[in-house]
Amino acid sequence: MMETQRQLVKTAGYSLGASLGLAFLVLLVAGGNVVVTVVATGCIAAAAVGFVAFMVVSGWEIGVIESICMTIVIGMSCDYTVHICSAHTRMTHATHPLRIQEALTLLTPPVLAASFTTIGASIFLLNCTITFLFKFGAFIVVTLTSALVLALYVYPSIILTLDYYNVDIDKYSFNIPWPSCRSRTPDAPKDSPHSTDASP
Repeated sequence: MMETQRQLVKTAGYSLGASLGLAFLVLLVAGGNVVVTVVATGCIAAAAVGFVAFMVVSGWEIGVIESICMTIVIGMSCDYTVHICSAHTRMTHATHPLRIQEALTLLTPPVLAASFTTIGASIFLLNCTITFLFKFGAFIVVTLTSALVLALYVYPSIILTLDYYNVDIDKYSFNIPWPSCRSRTPDAPKDSPHSTDASP
């Protein structure tokens, strides 16, 4: 391997690690649950691993294009899982199966619509003769397809499996010391017509 390729692999690895670590911290703060954060981060990492495996199977040699794709793969693959994870932690049902069911009911249509439009637009790049456009189109299609499957099938399946085996997921929740981004609706101001304060 040439020195340039070594540096590209090294910087891409640093970017993958930093992006995944940042995603973990954001999910931990936003979700307030260690188990849910670990599962969601694992799904995001799996999408990145899936793209790297695709590169190997396709015989791509590491270069500037591949390094760019590896640098942004976490950002591309985290969106759908973060949406489902966030909705799951915000649901107020007593059991996780009901929370997962409501989260999927609410978010599956918009997540599918977003993925279909992006993947559908990227498919046209696969017919390009310019190497960068072809590889970038393949990157988007492979990454978003795997991210979609992981968000809608793998993440819920892992959570439901943990619940089935009586793992107390809520035991690993914690309260965030500032106004929680998990709250579904803010408290109404006291002077609001929706306020429950009966005092004049």
